Amino acid sequence: MTQQTPLANVVQAVRATPSVRRVIYTSSQLVCDVGHLPRHDTDYRPTTLCGQSKVTTERVVRAKTAGEQPGASSARRRSGDPG
Repeated sequence: MTQQTPLANVVQAVRATPSVRRVIYTSSQLVCDVGHLPRHDTDYRPTTLCGQSKVTTERVVRAKTAGEQPGASSARRRSGDPG
């Protein structure tokens, strides 16, 4: 049996709670180097431990919500993103 991360446990708990209709997982611009313009939303270039942590968070959420309609049960957004 593999041990899950606390974030993976949160994603699993949200799925198991029917009264939760939507969760927004926030990230940070720290997933990219200052001045780097990513080509796509998984074009990461973290230069700090905080940025690396945020990349891990984004990857866990993406893996745990793969195949879901965007916005169906979760949404991902980086601070500083437009909209």
